[in-house]
Amino acid sequence: MSNRTQLVEDTKEMIQLLCDTSAVEKEIDTLKKRGQDIIVLVENLISKNANEAMNQDEFQERYNEYDAEHNSISEKLNKKELEIVEKKAKAKYLESFAKDLENRPLIIEEFDEDIWCYLIDRATVNKDETVTFLFRNGKKINVK
Repeated sequence: MSNRTQLVEDTKEMIQLLCDTSAVEKEIDTLKKRGQDIIVLVENLISKNANEAMNQDEFQERYNEYDAEHNSISEKLNKKELEIVEKKAKAKYLESFAKDLENRPLIIEEFDEDIWCYLIDRATVNKDETVTFLFRNGKKINVK
């Protein structure tokens, strides 16, 4: 806990990075615009088919292409929106960690389950009797 101030500052920097969803939001806007464009293309295709004699195989082929692209865009939109939700959840988690850490004593004299849960993602006991700790920041440590 001797480097608590630095850890809290680092955590706050990570929060800023995690909360920045501007690039993902820009991708969402681009996908939504393309989705709207496809809707217009489909409407125009249907209107053309209703007002002119079109080859129905050609009509169906173009319609299916537009439909497939629209479905693909919808799927990508869902993934991007989920990405934003996940980033915001991680940021809230880190904010809680930073607040909790600031209020703790510099010396921890006994096991603290809250700190453990904040720092460790998982601990794996290996066949060779070592333990691999995977920290939430992605680092791994093996202990014998």
